[in-house]
Amino acid sequence: MISGLLNFQSDSFESYQYCFLNFKNICLLFLFVNFMKVKIKYFVLLILWLGIIGKCVCQTDTLAAKLDVILNSRISSKGRNPVNNYQFYFNCNNQVVYNKMAATHDNGINLNYKYKSASVAKTFIATMIMQLHEEGLINIDSSISCYFDSTVVNKCLISGKIDISKNITIRRLLNHTTGMKDYILDDKRFLIKLKTFPRKYYLPSEHLNRYKRHRLNEIQDVDFGKFYYSDTNYLLLAMLIETITKKSIQENLKNRIVDKLSLKNTYVDSWDSAYRNVLHQYIHRQCITKRLNPSFEFGGGGLITTTDDLFIFINGLFQNKLFKKTETLRNMLETQNTEYCLGLMIKRIPEIWIDGKSKDTLIAYGHESYFGTEMYHVPSKNITWIINKNQAYINRHTKQFPVWLIALRLYRKEFM
Repeated sequence: MISGLLNFQSDSFESYQYCFLNFKNICLLFLFVNFMKVKIKYFVLLILWLGIIGKCVCQTDTLAAKLDVILNSRISSKGRNPVNNYQFYFNCNNQVVYNKMAATHDNGINLNYKYKSASVAKTFIATMIMQLHEEGLINIDSSISCYFDSTVVNKCLISGKIDISKNITIRRLLNHTTGMKDYILDDKRFLIKLKTFPRKYYLPSEHLNRYKRHRLNEIQDVDFGKFYYSDTNYLLLAMLIETITKKSIQENLKNRIVDKLSLKNTYVDSWDSAYRNVLHQYIHRQCITKRLNPSFEFGGGGLITTTDDLFIFINGLFQNKLFKKTETLRNMLETQNTEYCLGLMIKRIPEIWIDGKSKDTLIAYGHESYFGTEMYHVPSKNITWIINKNQAYINRHTKQFPVWLIALRLYRKEFM
Protein backbone atom coordinates (compact mmCIF):
# COMPACT_ATOMS: atom_id res chain seq x y z
CA MET A 1 0.00 0.00 0.00
CA ILE A 2 2.65 2.51 1.09
CA SER A 3 4.92 1.50 -1.76
CA GLY A 4 2.09 2.09 -4.19
CA LEU A 5 1.28 5.49 -2.75
CA LEU A 6 4.90 6.54 -3.11
CA ASN A 7 5.40 5.18 -6.63
CA PHE A 8 5.73 8.30 -8.78
CA GLN A 9 5.72 7.82 -12.56
CA SER A 10 8.98 8.80 -14.23
CA ASP A 11 7.64 8.64 -17.83
CA SER A 12 6.23 12.15 -17.70
CA PHE A 13 5.84 14.65 -20.52
CA GLU A 14 8.78 16.59 -19.07
CA SER A 15 11.00 13.49 -19.39
CA TYR A 16 10.11 12.98 -23.03
CA GLN A 17 10.60 16.66 -23.73
CA TYR A 18 14.03 16.56 -22.11
CA CYS A 19 15.07 13.49 -24.13
CA PHE A 20 13.94 15.11 -27.41
CA LEU A 21 15.86 18.28 -26.67
CA ASN A 22 18.86 16.25 -25.68
CA PHE A 23 18.74 14.28 -28.98
CA LYS A 24 18.51 17.52 -30.97
CA ASN A 25 21.49 18.95 -29.11
CA ILE A 26 23.53 15.79 -29.73
CA CYS A 27 22.83 16.03 -33.51
CA LEU A 28 23.97 19.66 -33.57
CA LEU A 29 27.02 18.75 -31.54
CA PHE A 30 27.86 15.92 -33.97
CA LEU A 31 27.73 18.32 -36.93
CA PHE A 32 29.93 20.78 -35.07
CA VAL A 33 32.45 18.09 -34.15
CA ASN A 34 32.49 16.76 -37.73
CA PHE A 35 33.05 20.27 -39.02
CA MET A 36 35.93 20.78 -36.60
CA LYS A 37 37.27 17.28 -37.46
CA VAL A 38 37.66 16.27 -33.81
CA LYS A 39 38.55 12.61 -33.26
CA ILE A 40 35.53 10.39 -32.72
CA LYS A 41 36.75 8.99 -29.37
CA TYR A 42 36.80 12.46 -27.86
CA PHE A 43 33.35 13.05 -29.26
CA VAL A 44 32.04 9.88 -27.53
CA LEU A 45 33.61 10.89 -24.21
CA LEU A 46 32.08 14.34 -24.51
CA ILE A 47 28.63 12.86 -25.19
CA LEU A 48 28.89 10.56 -22.15
CA TRP A 49 30.00 13.41 -19.92
CA LEU A 50 27.18 15.68 -21.08
CA GLY A 51 24.70 12.84 -20.62
CA ILE A 52 25.71 12.30 -17.01
CA ILE A 53 25.57 16.00 -16.20
CA GLY A 54 22.26 16.38 -18.01
CA LYS A 55 20.76 13.42 -16.13
CA CYS A 56 21.78 14.86 -12.76
CA VAL A 57 20.32 18.25 -13.61
CA CYS A 58 17.13 16.69 -14.91
CA GLN A 59 16.70 14.52 -11.80
CA THR A 60 17.36 17.39 -9.43
CA ASP A 61 14.65 19.41 -11.14
CA THR A 62 12.30 16.44 -11.02
CA LEU A 63 12.77 15.91 -7.28
CA ALA A 64 12.35 19.62 -6.53
CA ALA A 65 9.27 19.90 -8.73
CA LYS A 66 7.60 16.93 -7.04
CA LEU A 67 8.35 18.27 -3.57
CA ASP A 68 7.02 21.68 -4.64
CA VAL A 69 3.67 20.03 -5.39
CA ILE A 70 3.73 18.19 -2.04
CA LEU A 71 4.44 21.40 -0.11
CA ASN A 72 1.63 23.26 -1.85
CA SER A 73 -0.74 20.48 -0.82
CA ARG A 74 0.17 21.09 2.84
CA ILE A 75 -1.00 24.71 3.03
CA SER A 76 -4.58 25.92 3.27
CA SER A 77 -6.38 28.98 4.61
CA LYS A 78 -9.62 27.00 4.80
CA GLY A 79 -11.17 25.42 7.85
CA ARG A 80 -10.66 25.86 11.55
CA ASN A 81 -6.91 25.21 11.48
CA PRO A 82 -5.24 27.19 8.70
CA VAL A 83 -1.69 26.28 7.70
CA ASN A 84 -0.39 29.56 6.34
CA ASN A 85 3.16 28.42 5.64
CA TYR A 86 5.01 25.12 5.39
CA GLN A 87 8.79 24.86 5.17
CA PHE A 88 10.68 21.67 4.36
CA TYR A 89 14.46 21.36 4.56
CA PHE A 90 16.18 18.16 3.41
CA ASN A 91 19.95 17.66 3.59
CA CYS A 92 22.06 14.62 2.65
CA ASN A 93 25.80 14.38 3.25
CA ASN A 94 25.93 18.09 4.08
CA GLN A 95 24.41 19.00 0.71
CA VAL A 96 21.10 20.86 0.65
CA VAL A 97 18.80 18.76 -1.51
CA TYR A 98 15.69 20.83 -0.90
CA ASN A 99 14.84 23.93 1.13
CA LYS A 100 11.64 25.80 0.29
CA MET A 101 8.57 27.30 1.89
CA ALA A 102 5.01 27.28 0.59
CA ALA A 103 2.66 30.01 1.80
CA THR A 104 -1.03 30.76 1.37
CA HIS A 105 -0.24 34.37 0.44
CA ASP A 106 2.82 36.46 -0.30
CA ASN A 107 3.45 38.42 2.87
CA GLY A 108 7.18 38.85 2.53
CA ILE A 109 8.21 35.86 4.66
CA ASN A 110 11.32 33.94 3.72
CA LEU A 111 13.35 30.89 4.69
CA ASN A 112 15.43 32.82 7.24
CA TYR A 113 12.46 33.82 9.39
CA LYS A 114 12.56 32.77 13.05
CA TYR A 115 9.90 30.82 14.94
CA LYS A 116 9.12 29.39 18.36
CA SER A 117 10.78 26.01 18.80
CA ALA A 118 8.21 24.70 21.30
CA SER A 119 9.20 21.17 22.40
CA VAL A 120 12.24 20.99 20.11
CA ALA A 121 13.84 22.99 22.95
CA LYS A 122 13.91 19.78 25.01
CA THR A 123 16.86 18.51 22.97
CA PHE A 124 18.78 21.71 23.76
CA ILE A 125 18.02 21.33 27.49
CA ALA A 126 19.01 17.65 27.45
CA THR A 127 22.28 18.50 25.69
CA MET A 128 23.20 21.02 28.39
CA ILE A 129 22.34 18.48 31.10
CA MET A 130 24.63 15.92 29.45
CA GLN A 131 27.40 18.53 29.31
CA LEU A 132 27.04 19.08 33.08
CA HIS A 133 27.16 15.32 33.58
CA GLU A 134 30.30 15.10 31.44
CA GLU A 135 31.91 17.88 33.47
CA GLY A 136 31.22 16.00 36.72
CA LEU A 137 28.91 18.71 38.06
CA ILE A 138 25.97 16.28 38.18
CA ASN A 139 25.35 12.56 37.82
CA ILE A 140 22.30 11.77 35.73
CA ASP A 141 21.65 8.60 37.75
CA SER A 142 21.51 10.52 41.03
CA SER A 143 18.35 11.70 42.75
CA ILE A 144 17.31 15.30 42.20
CA SER A 145 17.40 15.63 46.00
CA CYS A 146 21.20 15.78 45.67
CA TYR A 147 20.97 19.12 43.89
CA PHE A 148 17.76 20.85 44.98
CA ASP A 149 16.77 21.88 48.48
CA SER A 150 13.78 20.26 50.12
CA THR A 151 11.37 23.07 49.20
CA VAL A 152 11.79 22.13 45.54
CA VAL A 153 11.96 18.34 45.86
CA ASN A 154 9.31 17.64 48.50
CA LYS A 155 5.95 16.54 47.08
CA CYS A 156 7.14 16.50 43.48
CA LEU A 157 5.78 12.96 43.30
CA ILE A 158 3.32 11.22 45.60
CA SER A 159 2.25 7.60 45.20
CA GLY A 160 -0.30 6.09 47.56
CA LYS A 161 -0.02 9.11 49.84
CA ILE A 162 3.72 8.47 50.18
CA ASP A 163 6.21 11.09 48.99
CA ILE A 164 8.56 9.28 46.57
CA SER A 165 10.20 12.40 45.19
CA LYS A 166 13.68 11.22 46.19
CA ASN A 167 13.29 8.35 43.69
CA ILE A 168 13.28 10.84 40.83
CA THR A 169 16.63 10.72 39.03
CA ILE A 170 17.87 13.11 36.37
CA ARG A 171 17.82 10.26 33.85
CA ARG A 172 14.12 9.67 34.54
CA LEU A 173 13.44 13.36 33.93
CA LEU A 174 15.33 13.18 30.65
CA ASN A 175 13.45 10.16 29.30
CA HIS A 176 10.02 10.99 30.78
CA THR A 177 9.78 7.93 33.04
CA THR A 178 8.97 9.71 36.32
CA GLY A 179 5.21 9.45 35.90
CA MET A 180 4.86 13.21 36.51
CA LYS A 181 1.85 14.84 34.87
CA ASP A 182 2.21 17.80 32.51
CA TYR A 183 1.89 21.12 34.36
CA ILE A 184 0.38 22.73 31.23
CA LEU A 185 -1.76 20.29 29.27
CA ASP A 186 -2.88 18.16 32.22
CA ASP A 187 -4.03 21.16 34.23
CA LYS A 188 -7.40 22.47 33.00
CA ARG A 189 -7.37 25.27 35.56
CA PHE A 190 -4.05 26.54 34.24
CA LEU A 191 -5.26 26.36 30.63
CA ILE A 192 -8.30 28.46 31.57
CA LYS A 193 -5.99 30.93 33.31
CA LEU A 194 -3.78 31.15 30.20
CA LYS A 195 -6.81 31.99 28.08
CA THR A 196 -8.10 34.53 30.60
CA PHE A 197 -4.78 36.20 31.40
CA PRO A 198 -2.53 35.41 28.41
CA ARG A 199 -0.07 38.23 29.09
CA LYS A 200 0.77 37.23 32.67
CA TYR A 201 4.45 36.49 33.40
CA TYR A 202 5.37 33.34 35.37
CA LEU A 203 8.46 32.28 37.28
CA PRO A 204 9.49 28.60 36.95
CA SER A 205 8.93 28.16 40.69
CA GLU A 206 5.32 29.32 40.25
CA HIS A 207 4.71 26.54 37.73
CA LEU A 208 6.15 23.92 40.11
CA ASN A 209 4.20 25.21 43.13
CA ARG A 210 0.95 25.22 41.14
CA TYR A 211 1.71 21.71 39.86
CA LYS A 212 1.87 20.52 43.47
CA ARG A 213 -1.08 22.62 44.65
CA HIS A 214 -3.35 21.27 41.90
CA ARG A 215 -2.35 17.71 42.88
CA LEU A 216 -0.81 16.83 39.54
CA ASN A 217 1.94 15.19 41.60
CA GLU A 218 -0.28 12.27 42.62
CA ILE A 219 0.29 9.08 40.61
CA GLN A 220 -0.47 5.36 40.83
CA ASP A 221 2.31 2.96 41.86
CA VAL A 222 2.35 1.42 38.38
CA ASP A 223 2.93 4.80 36.72
CA PHE A 224 6.42 5.31 38.12
CA GLY A 225 8.94 4.06 35.56
CA LYS A 226 6.50 4.16 32.65
CA PHE A 227 6.97 6.57 29.77
CA TYR A 228 4.69 9.58 30.04
CA TYR A 229 5.60 12.68 28.05
CA SER A 230 5.47 15.67 30.40
CA ASP A 231 6.81 19.22 30.32
CA THR A 232 7.16 19.06 34.11
CA ASN A 233 10.22 16.84 33.67
CA TYR A 234 11.95 19.51 31.60
CA LEU A 235 10.75 22.31 33.86
CA LEU A 236 12.81 20.67 36.61
CA LEU A 237 15.77 20.04 34.29
CA ALA A 238 15.91 23.70 33.27
CA MET A 239 15.68 24.73 36.91
CA LEU A 240 18.53 22.30 37.67
CA ILE A 241 20.77 23.88 35.02
CA GLU A 242 20.26 27.30 36.55
CA THR A 243 20.78 25.97 40.08
CA ILE A 244 24.05 24.16 39.30
CA THR A 245 25.62 26.84 37.10
CA LYS A 246 24.23 29.90 38.92
CA LYS A 247 23.47 31.27 35.45
CA SER A 248 20.26 31.74 33.47
CA ILE A 249 19.14 29.37 30.75
CA GLN A 250 19.89 32.10 28.20
CA GLU A 251 23.50 32.41 29.45
CA ASN A 252 23.95 28.64 29.44
CA LEU A 253 22.40 28.32 26.00
CA LYS A 254 24.75 30.97 24.61
CA ASN A 255 27.92 29.62 26.23
CA ARG A 256 27.28 25.93 25.82
CA ILE A 257 25.58 25.67 22.40
CA VAL A 258 25.09 28.93 20.48
CA ASP A 259 28.70 30.15 20.63
CA LYS A 260 30.17 26.67 20.07
CA LEU A 261 28.16 26.14 16.89
CA SER A 262 27.98 29.79 15.79
CA LEU A 263 24.17 29.75 15.76
CA LYS A 264 22.81 33.10 14.58
CA ASN A 265 19.18 33.16 15.65
CA THR A 266 18.64 30.88 18.64
CA TYR A 267 17.80 32.34 22.04
CA VAL A 268 15.30 32.14 24.89
CA ASP A 269 11.93 33.53 23.86
CA SER A 270 11.06 36.69 25.74
CA TRP A 271 8.87 39.72 25.22
CA ASP A 272 11.98 41.76 25.99
CA SER A 273 13.18 40.95 22.46
CA ALA A 274 11.32 42.34 19.48
CA TYR A 275 9.37 39.92 17.27
CA ARG A 276 10.90 41.00 13.98
CA ASN A 277 11.07 38.50 11.11
CA VAL A 278 9.25 35.90 13.19
CA LEU A 279 6.68 33.50 11.76
CA HIS A 280 3.41 33.57 13.67
CA GLN A 281 2.11 30.42 15.33
CA TYR A 282 -1.52 29.45 15.60
CA ILE A 283 -3.85 27.46 17.81
CA HIS A 284 -6.78 27.01 15.48
CA ARG A 285 -7.27 30.50 14.00
CA GLN A 286 -5.83 32.39 16.93
CA CYS A 287 -2.31 33.78 16.58
CA ILE A 288 -0.53 33.33 19.92
CA THR A 289 2.89 34.77 18.98
CA LYS A 290 2.34 38.18 20.53
CA ARG A 291 -0.66 37.25 22.67
CA LEU A 292 0.63 34.50 24.98
CA ASN A 293 3.49 35.37 27.32
CA PRO A 294 6.34 32.91 26.53
CA SER A 295 7.03 32.39 30.26
CA PHE A 296 4.18 29.85 30.34
CA GLU A 297 6.68 27.25 29.13
CA PHE A 298 10.14 26.85 30.60
CA GLY A 299 12.55 24.07 29.69
CA GLY A 300 10.01 22.07 27.74
CA GLY A 301 9.86 24.85 25.14
CA GLY A 302 10.56 28.54 25.09
CA LEU A 303 13.26 29.03 22.47
CA ILE A 304 13.29 31.10 19.28
CA THR A 305 15.23 29.53 16.42
CA THR A 306 15.45 29.07 12.64
CA THR A 307 15.60 26.10 10.30
CA ASP A 308 19.28 26.76 9.52
CA ASP A 309 20.12 26.84 13.23
CA LEU A 310 18.24 23.59 13.89
CA PHE A 311 20.19 21.89 11.10
CA ILE A 312 23.52 23.13 12.48
CA PHE A 313 22.51 22.11 16.00
CA ILE A 314 21.37 18.54 15.33
CA ASN A 315 24.35 17.88 13.05
CA GLY A 316 26.76 19.45 15.53
CA LEU A 317 25.32 17.21 18.22
CA PHE A 318 25.90 14.04 16.18
CA GLN A 319 29.34 15.20 15.05
CA ASN A 320 30.21 15.42 18.75
CA LYS A 321 30.93 19.15 18.60
CA LEU A 322 29.07 19.73 21.86
CA PHE A 323 30.69 17.02 23.99
CA LYS A 324 34.27 16.23 24.91
CA LYS A 325 33.75 12.45 25.01
CA THR A 326 32.09 10.24 22.40
CA GLU A 327 30.55 8.14 25.18
CA THR A 328 28.43 11.12 26.27
CA LEU A 329 26.46 11.02 23.02
CA ARG A 330 26.18 7.22 23.26
CA ASN A 331 24.76 7.63 26.75
CA MET A 332 22.30 10.22 25.46
CA LEU A 333 21.02 7.76 22.84
CA GLU A 334 20.28 4.99 25.34
CA THR A 335 16.62 4.08 25.66
CA GLN A 336 14.49 1.94 27.98
CA ASN A 337 12.36 0.19 25.37
CA THR A 338 10.57 3.38 24.41
CA GLU A 339 10.63 5.68 21.40
CA TYR A 340 12.35 8.34 23.48
CA CYS A 341 15.91 8.43 24.77
CA LEU A 342 17.52 11.30 26.70
CA GLY A 343 15.96 14.37 25.10
CA LEU A 344 15.60 12.80 21.67
CA MET A 345 12.64 11.14 20.01
CA ILE A 346 13.32 8.00 17.99
CA LYS A 347 11.74 7.37 14.60
CA ARG A 348 12.25 3.86 13.19
CA ILE A 349 11.86 3.77 9.41
CA PRO A 350 11.65 0.38 7.64
CA GLU A 351 13.71 0.74 4.47
CA ILE A 352 11.08 -1.27 2.60
CA TRP A 353 8.95 1.89 2.83
CA ILE A 354 11.63 3.68 0.84
CA ASP A 355 12.90 1.27 -1.81
CA GLY A 356 10.45 -1.64 -1.52
CA LYS A 357 13.33 -4.11 -1.15
CA SER A 358 15.63 -3.68 1.84
CA LYS A 359 14.56 -5.18 5.16
CA ASP A 360 16.83 -2.93 7.22
CA THR A 361 15.54 -0.18 9.46
CA LEU A 362 16.76 3.40 9.48
CA ILE A 363 16.81 5.13 12.85
CA ALA A 364 16.23 8.88 13.01
CA TYR A 365 16.84 10.88 16.18
CA GLY A 366 15.36 14.29 16.84
CA HIS A 367 12.31 16.01 18.22
CA GLU A 368 8.87 17.30 17.28
CA SER A 369 6.77 20.11 18.68
CA TYR A 370 3.21 21.11 19.42
CA PHE A 371 3.23 23.53 16.49
CA GLY A 372 4.38 21.00 13.90
CA THR A 373 8.12 21.64 13.90
CA GLU A 374 10.23 18.54 13.25
CA MET A 375 14.00 18.14 13.52
CA TYR A 376 15.45 14.69 12.69
CA HIS A 377 18.84 13.24 11.81
CA VAL A 378 19.63 9.77 10.43
CA PRO A 379 23.26 9.11 11.50
CA SER A 380 23.74 6.01 9.35
CA LYS A 381 22.93 7.93 6.15
CA ASN A 382 23.90 11.45 7.27
CA ILE A 383 20.43 12.69 6.34
CA THR A 384 18.67 15.55 8.13
CA TRP A 385 15.24 17.04 7.67
CA ILE A 386 13.53 20.01 9.29
CA ILE A 387 9.81 20.80 8.97
CA ASN A 388 8.01 23.89 10.20
CA LYS A 389 4.32 24.70 9.77
CA ASN A 390 3.30 26.79 12.85
CA GLN A 391 -0.14 25.27 13.42
CA ALA A 392 -0.97 23.14 16.46
CA TYR A 393 -3.74 21.13 14.82
CA ILE A 394 -4.31 19.17 11.62
CA ASN A 395 -6.00 20.94 8.75
CA ARG A 396 -8.56 18.63 7.14
CA HIS A 397 -8.12 20.37 3.79
CA THR A 398 -4.43 19.42 3.46
CA LYS A 399 -2.73 16.13 2.70
CA GLN A 400 -0.82 14.79 5.69
CA PHE A 401 1.27 11.91 4.30
CA PRO A 402 4.81 12.44 5.72
CA VAL A 403 6.83 14.80 3.51
CA TRP A 404 10.11 13.41 4.87
CA LEU A 405 9.17 9.89 3.78
CA ILE A 406 8.30 11.06 0.26
CA ALA A 407 11.62 12.93 0.13
CA LEU A 408 13.54 9.84 1.25
CA ARG A 409 11.76 7.78 -1.40
CA LEU A 410 12.49 10.29 -4.17
CA TYR A 411 16.08 10.76 -3.12
CA ARG A 412 16.74 7.01 -2.95
CA LYS A 413 15.11 6.48 -6.34
CA GLU A 414 16.94 9.23 -8.18
CA PHE A 415 20.33 9.59 -6.53
CA MET A 416 21.21 6.38 -4.64
